[in-house]
Amino acid sequence: MTVTAAPAPTASTAATTAGTPELVLLCALMLAALVVPGLLIGLALTRRPGLSAAAAVPATVGVLGFFGWAFGGLGIPVNPLSLTLSWVFVLALALPLGVIATQRRRVRERLDAERDESYDPRRPGALGAGHTYDGRGAHAVHRDVGNRGARHAGSSPGATPWAWAQALLSAGTVAALVVWASVDVARRIIEDGDRGLRAIPQGWDMHWHASLVHWVHETGVISPTRTGELRYAEDAKEVYYPTGWHVACDYAGEIAFRVTGRAWDTVEVINLFMAVSLAVAAAGSAAALVWIGAGFLLRRSGDTPLAPAAAATRWAATTLAAASALLLPAWQIIFFDGSWPAGFGIGLAGVAVAVTAAATVTLDARWAASTLAALAVLGAAQTHASAATVVAAGLGLWLIQQLVRPAPGVTRLGALGHLILTAVLTAVPFAPQFLVGLGNVGEVTESTQQLVDVRSDSVTQALMLETKFFDFYGDDTVWYALIVAGLVGLAVLAFTGGTWLTALWALGFGGTVYCLMPFDNGLGDALELFTSFHYNASHRVALISAMAVAAGVGALIAALGAGLQLWAARARRGTEEPIDDVPVVDAGADPAAGGVDDADAAGHGRGGGSHAVGRGAVTGAAAEDAETGVIPVVEAGPTVIEPVEREVDGEGAGADRAGRVQAAQAAAVIGVTALVMTTQLPAVAGAEDQGLQIMAAAGDKTGRVVSMADLRAFDFLRGQVDASPTPFSILSAPEEGMGWGYVTHDLPMVFTHYLNDRQADPLDTTDVLFHADQLNGDPANPVDQAACRLGIRYIVASPPMFWSYLDPYPSFLNLHNAPGLTPVYEENAPDPEDQVFVYEVDSWDPRYCRSVR
Repeated sequence: MTVTAAPAPTASTAATTAGTPELVLLCALMLAALVVPGLLIGLALTRRPGLSAAAAVPATVGVLGFFGWAFGGLGIPVNPLSLTLSWVFVLALALPLGVIATQRRRVRERLDAERDESYDPRRPGALGAGHTYDGRGAHAVHRDVGNRGARHAGSSPGATPWAWAQALLSAGTVAALVVWASVDVARRIIEDGDRGLRAIPQGWDMHWHASLVHWVHETGVISPTRTGELRYAEDAKEVYYPTGWHVACDYAGEIAFRVTGRAWDTVEVINLFMAVSLAVAAAGSAAALVWIGAGFLLRRSGDTPLAPAAAATRWAATTLAAASALLLPAWQIIFFDGSWPAGFGIGLAGVAVAVTAAATVTLDARWAASTLAALAVLGAAQTHASAATVVAAGLGLWLIQQLVRPAPGVTRLGALGHLILTAVLTAVPFAPQFLVGLGNVGEVTESTQQLVDVRSDSVTQALMLETKFFDFYGDDTVWYALIVAGLVGLAVLAFTGGTWLTALWALGFGGTVYCLMPFDNGLGDALELFTSFHYNASHRVALISAMAVAAGVGALIAALGAGLQLWAARARRGTEEPIDDVPVVDAGADPAAGGVDDADAAGHGRGGGSHAVGRGAVTGAAAEDAETGVIPVVEAGPTVIEPVEREVDGEGAGADRAGRVQAAQAAAVIGVTALVMTTQLPAVAGAEDQGLQIMAAAGDKTGRVVSMADLRAFDFLRGQVDASPTPFSILSAPEEGMGWGYVTHDLPMVFTHYLNDRQADPLDTTDVLFHADQLNGDPANPVDQAACRLGIRYIVASPPMFWSYLDPYPSFLNLHNAPGLTPVYEENAPDPEDQVFVYEVDSWDPRYCRSVR
């Protein structure tokens, strides 16, 4: 008997909403769930606030992803409690390692203090070329000339309060930007989606990601090597699919929704986490990369990195880089495309590169910093396979620069050795997953696409990050100014010691050009090796360029600030006199890969100063990095320095005057940054309204995948599931998108994936899908037998297919003529996208037919 449903609103079609305060709280709680575990683990290991804050999110994902896999093998349910216990367990392991590192640092400090009693850095030639102290070369004296106030015996190792303040200020500002961007996307979804915050993302990839999040929430399984159990109901074929994004989504959603008391809804969770995770990836990667760049540019200015003006400049550079990343359409395009784990993974890869580079040149407890870096790399790798290629490329380029010109105090062999240590610490827990993942490489690398037919178009579009879906943004190009500024900043980095980051941009740019329009030569073949792991998709590869461009914006700000400080220092100097009281950094030395945090200005004034030397600058003992312990050391000392008025024991008019100038500069930088943020950024964001509205509404109003009629059919099927004492399964054509019933109504759908990729395999699933119209109600009929073995009781059809070029299954076009099917529900609207039909399989018998779901 056919039942025709009336198009009346139901609980599943009703829209849900949330006010701005609630959205802010939800997004902030999700962000906290991503940040807090990794931050605590990082602090326990390294006692470095900036390094720990930068590594926090990828380290959290690394821990959650690893234990999601391990629990799957051990049969332990993955839920908020088990995941919380997992990172607490790692924290408990990190604490004693951090204590060991602290004790070793204190021993070194006592030895330094003893050496300081007999060592006088004021002695002429003390740091001349080839100078040795106790048999050590010039590059070894970085510990001997350390700040007496910070390195005396018994001092507290680690970062000073000033370093904590700067790290927390910058990290807090980036977090605020992430929450702002996330709330903005969530509000658009509520306003434009048919179901408010529950608006179903109407895309290809979103279906699978939503199914994975629902899978872990309902079953407690999210192992990347067990995803075949969800994807292939019949035989649970072993496949590897990275699940770092999905386990983080479930964990962050559980924390946020439980704290606020909001009822769990998988679609609401993925809509919110999609916004939070991609905002973290965009802003976090730019901020982490520019933090290093800003630090070494400020050191070149001859100022202490935590002096007021330098600290304000670094904060401004980090803030504007993060904001620029959020405003570049390249990241927003990933919202609509639905490749959320890929975008998240590329962003985490940028952070992991920055953290690993900083850890590798850390002189105090470098092994502890490398352990934290390994967690960050593990987090990126477990999110998407393409992230591993970005990490490898970024660190490979950074290593080449270090081999050519090592960072001060770090040998070439030392840099290589600690990169190898990080790689080993990453590979050991990841190897079992990697070995399974090798079997799925072809699925990624065989994808190809071409979007333009003219080479000049591919070059200009790659340069301006105009890739797939860019036409949604119309003709407004207000954000091009950000791209130009970023490219200028990358040029500055190329000539001041950050060449590796500029080279990484070049790789992303070349890869995007190739993906937009492939070319057949040696360069094309080389680029293909890289882009193939990104599905040869231009909008994915362009994220690498976007990440570098946003960092370039911050680097340009840092360079301008550093230049201003150097000019101010020269303008207020008193007389020219030879240097006789400070150690000197070689102007050509490359501190580009210095630590993520910098030295505290407080207490570093004695015996220190700021001096312009040649094309670079020199710093005294004040230049010691409280995060890394690095003090740039001279290779060949200059003969004449132009000293700034120096502070002697914190006294004198020169010190007061310098302090007032520094304070004024800091206030000016903060004021200008605030002005730019409040006046210019809203204008840029407003230029993207059209694109973001389309992305937020997605297909919810076009009905490309799941329409309101489909949701009402899901309500009907949910009722049949609840009324049946015997489990059964439901068949649909996967490319029609009806597998969303698993996510929205927890229906036992045979296909929870959007694609039937095993059509050539001898499976019951394939037989029934291609011959459903041959069901005749006879238990001896082969098609009926196959349906019984799968436990199929209902078949749901909702044309058309997702992609217009996909031909519908002929059997589904003829379901109404199948002698063994009884129509039980239909909504036959004039618009084909609002048509849905449900048939019951007559031969289903609860005594013999058992559901594969």
